[in-house]
Amino acid sequence: MGNGASRVTNHGQDPSKPKPKTPSSSLSSRCVTETATATHSFEVPSFSRLLEGMGAGKFVTSSTFRAGGRGWNIRLYPDGLREEHKGHASVFLCLADGAADVWAKYTLSLLDRHGKVSQLCNVSLKASHTFESVGNCWGYPSFVEKSKLEQLLRLDAADCFTIRGSAKRVTRRQASSFVCILGSF
Repeated sequence: MGNGASRVTNHGQDPSKPKPKTPSSSLSSRCVTETATATHSFEVPSFSRLLEGMGAGKFVTSSTFRAGGRGWNIRLYPDGLREEHKGHASVFLCLADGAADVWAKYTLSLLDRHGKVSQLCNVSLKASHTFESVGNCWGYPSFVEKSKLEQLLRLDAADCFTIRGSAKRVTRRQASSFVCILGSF
């Protein structure tokens, strides 16, 4: 030892054998997405009377339908949401009841008398939104021009049209995490 060499201590391990592997770990988790969808047809009879003028900001509401444990309804503003929209009918999906802060994908469509998306107006709009509180509404201030609705009504002797609303509530929940130990022991 007086030659300046350092001494390596093996603590009982044979240096000719490979060193044992140290176990490694991996942490994983899973995000599970659940959805619940409902479709509701909101029939608007005698619409020609509504076209005579309710005034901007005035609306009619569908009955409440349920999707994902929440109540939803469709609001139709025949003279538009505000004065600047008065040449259009405005349509919105509203959270009617249930817990707030719910994210939903939705579609609002104008149907013809055969229950198909109207080719005359060709209105079927899709979006997603987080509804932050009961009464929160999201939709389209310029859903369809009133002149196109008048044309649609002339084709339908029943003086009626239908707005179909489809709401899909999307829930993300975190599943439990788990640990995987990899390596040899």
